[in-house]
Amino acid sequence: DSDAIELAENACRSALTSNPNLGVVYSALGRLQLIAGKDLESATNAYRRALEINSRDVEALQGMAAVLQKSQQFEEAEDVLKTAIDLQPGNWYTIDALGTLYFVEGRYADAAHAYRQVVFLDPDNWLGHGNLGSALMMTGDFDAAVGPLNTSLRIEKDAYFLSNLGIIYYYLGEFDRSVEIHRQAAEDMPKSVSVWLNLGDALRFSSQYGDAEDAYRTAEKLAKEESAIAPNAPENLYRQAWATAASGDQNKARVLIEHSLSLAPENPYALYYDGLIKNERGDKLAAINALRRAVDSGYPAIMLAADPLLVDLRNDRHFGAIVENDEE
Repeated sequence: DSDAIELAENACRSALTSNPNLGVVYSALGRLQLIAGKDLESATNAYRRALEINSRDVEALQGMAAVLQKSQQFEEAEDVLKTAIDLQPGNWYTIDALGTLYFVEGRYADAAHAYRQVVFLDPDNWLGHGNLGSALMMTGDFDAAVGPLNTSLRIEKDAYFLSNLGIIYYYLGEFDRSVEIHRQAAEDMPKSVSVWLNLGDALRFSSQYGDAEDAYRTAEKLAKEESAIAPNAPENLYRQAWATAASGDQNKARVLIEHSLSLAPENPYALYYDGLIKNERGDKLAAINALRRAVDSGYPAIMLAADPLLVDLRNDRHFGAIVENDEE
């Protein structure tokens, strides 16, 4: 909530007026700037000030790595997180953050390795099990992904991981089962754009296909609200772009996805959605080019091969070359 963020920022500034050497408050300010997604420079300055106060502040290092990740400086972010891990080897949160960095980069096998370390350190860590299942899902190993996701959900019912379980059944072609799981996730997390998008995609191929448009429109509405808070967050823009395209407004979707790609031109998810949007409007050649770039940036080719939204491209030799990871 934008009003709540403003109140939180004012509270932090009041604390720093009383004592300007509170590193934890600078870290909180940096986190707030990251949530708002408007001013990475201010977030950077806040975390830098926290580290000037205490260079061994692991929370500030985690925050600085998140800023670097948002700025597409992945190697620098990885170095900062590894420094934090060296300072606190048993801190699973930092290892989880490293896994998330790898996940965002499209390095899903590396992400799975990091998440396995998390559950080794903390066997009852629902987040680690859920992230491990999600990473395995993105490698295309759907059977291996189901176990960690179900383990996570037994420990803590989380709508995000529940939705990922629904995605697995979607890719396996069990669309009605996927819809059932996504509907439950939407009840638990009614403001999640991703959940409503996933529900729309599953409905599209299910026996309840007539409900898909309502799910996409809900996703579009929620995505607009996200973008109002963080207008320059690429992930908000590409989610809104796909929801808009699936709702039938191709022109607006094109503007949104182009804005997302201008902010993060090598983001594999933005490129994937760019390919979906172009395919949706019937431009197969442009769609295939976008999907090729997505794979080059780390999006797993095996996921494209199984994607129900791309079934009409499966007989195209150029698409076949991408999903087989061959050079043309």
